[in-house]
Amino acid sequence: MSKKPISFFIIGTGNVASFFTHTFTKGGLAPKGIFGRNKIAGTQISDRYNIPYFSDINNIPTDADIYIVAIKDAFISEISNLIPEVSGVVAHTSGTTSLEALKNHKRRGVFYPMQTLSTSVPFPEKNEFPILIEATNEIDLRFLYNLAFEFTSQVEFVNSYTREKYHLAAVMAANFTNQLLRVSKQLLAESELEFSLLKPLMLQQIKNSFTIGPEKAQTGPAKRNDSSVLQRHENLLSEHPEWQKLYRLLSDLIQLEEKK
Repeated sequence: MSKKPISFFIIGTGNVASFFTHTFTKGGLAPKGIFGRNKIAGTQISDRYNIPYFSDINNIPTDADIYIVAIKDAFISEISNLIPEVSGVVAHTSGTTSLEALKNHKRRGVFYPMQTLSTSVPFPEKNEFPILIEATNEIDLRFLYNLAFEFTSQVEFVNSYTREKYHLAAVMAANFTNQLLRVSKQLLAESELEFSLLKPLMLQQIKNSFTIGPEKAQTGPAKRNDSSVLQRHENLLSEHPEWQKLYRLLSDLIQLEEKK
């Protein structure tokens, strides 16, 4: 007799909700449906994956094995209070929200994918990202672990405090780096120069940082304390005082770290 597939229900209609709908459906889990206040987005996901869409949270099925709450952090507690009593685990996907935001549910957990997710690019494939999990009891923790392990080999047990530290580090490493790339692209575009030429440099820098550590992989004029180059760079940024300030701040930080 074949094993009954795990059933899931998605609450939310954004990038993370789309990701889990895609991943779970592709992975052979049984969809129970999706709920979201954005009817257009919810219907689009529903049509794409052929699963039911619910506009009234009071009408959602209550027998799914897991309920993924993939919504903005500010609304997790509010929506949690609206979810009817269900038999499965209610798990949010936030990097910063405490497990206590779901305290009205007996079975609750966290299922946080530490990866940037956007419907504008293909979703990451198996084994390419970690999932951080948390639950209130060993049985549900093991359930979340086994579920996560279906899609990635990197599963970590963390508490709410540790998860928030990971999230902060992820924001600084990924979001801030992306913003710096955005500035770099705009800087080059002003002179009609090619942004793609930075790609080999960036890929090698990331490789070095995770091979020998970022403290050993640091290069550049700030590390060398090359004041003449630093000044020329600041002069080139004179028309963008906010970029100039950022350049100076990061250069000072590098030099401070090098003195330790």
